[in-house]
Amino acid sequence: NIAIQEARNLFHLDHPNVVRLLAVTVEDVPNPSVVLLFELADCDLKRFIKSKLPLRTVRRFIKQIVLGLEYLH
Repeated sequence: NIAIQEARNLFHLDHPNVVRLLAVTVEDVPNPSVVLLFELADCDLKRFIKSKLPLRTVRRFIKQIVLGLEYLH
């Protein structure tokens, strides 16, 4: 199953700017599905997007996002 293969790939990721995958379970009832359990992040970006942030903070967030994406690719 491609979902399980992708989950295995996620399981090995280790970077401070990428949320870690902690567990994977496969459920068959009522429909087959793969459940991914990720670490709990301190907060999410949605809260910050709605507020006006100083440019310095925006730059720091962007840098963290870019570093995480660079690691993933």
